[in-house]
Amino acid sequence: MASLATREPPSITPAEFLQNRFSVTRENLIAERLYISDVAFRDTIKEKLTWARVRHEETLVTKASLEALQAAQKAAQETDVEGSTPPHIPPLDVVNLSIVVEITTEDFWMTSCGLWKGPNRGCNAFSDMKLTCTGAKPTHAVFSPDYPTAIGNLKYLMDIAATEGFNNKKGLLAVGLSNEQKVNAELGNVYHNGNNS
Repeated sequence: MASLATREPPSITPAEFLQNRFSVTRENLIAERLYISDVAFRDTIKEKLTWARVRHEETLVTKASLEALQAAQKAAQETDVEGSTPPHIPPLDVVNLSIVVEITTEDFWMTSCGLWKGPNRGCNAFSDMKLTCTGAKPTHAVFSPDYPTAIGNLKYLMDIAATEGFNNKKGLLAVGLSNEQKVNAELGNVYHNGNNS
């Protein structure tokens, strides 16, 4: 076995390695068709996704899983005979969307204590705190050009999820100190409240 001192230097630089890894990651995200920054994302929503009520909230799910659930529920109602085994009811496939952002220090509240300074207008008790941060346009050349598309697709998603008659939408998008559009994130799932579109 050769010693470390006699090994050949790597054939690519760290910057080239990162560029390659990011490019492969981006290609994989686009192939999954759930990458918000993909220009074909709106077609994916129209063809394969829909809103469905899960517990008390509208959640983005695959159309195929909703159709399978509805068919199973209809079959269960039609064959509802006392003593019979109920048919299997398939679960809804909740959609996990992907976006690449750069986490900013401007609005970073994900420390273990959430930078708690005592009760205030937004949070009365420590136990009610939501750890949050915002994501801004990535600085790396692979993902940076995707960001405007991502913001446009997020606005589109918010528009189709909005309750009819309500024009003021808030929660998912924020404006940073430099008036740049940023993405809000919090620990847990992001849902919308509204009607199916």
